[in-house]
Amino acid sequence: MGFIPEWGVLLAGDTVETPLPVINADSPLEEWIAGLQRWEQDDRVQHVIPSHGMLGGRELLRQNIDYLQNLRDGIPPKLPEKLDGFYRETHEKNWRYRGPAASRGRSIGN
Repeated sequence: MGFIPEWGVLLAGDTVETPLPVINADSPLEEWIAGLQRWEQDDRVQHVIPSHGMLGGRELLRQNIDYLQNLRDGIPPKLPEKLDGFYRETHEKNWRYRGPAASRGRSIGN
């Protein structure tokens, strides 16, 4: 991540993606969520440039925080109605890695 205070621009890199982030099996969700929350509360942040997806404001941080918290808590995240194949597959992988079945050592459908 990088921040350009003169412009209020947060270069979020892979910590923020739209429509949803790509999660690895060993991604540190608690630290990831906490970091995004710190930036979300920083009034200097006016613009967020995600690694992938449309530019936006702090609402992009909130969308990613909500998604990550839902995964962590085993709550199926609300997904956009129009989700392309890549992100549909990405969500399924994210759910396997971090959804409720992952905490029991099982995958979706088992």
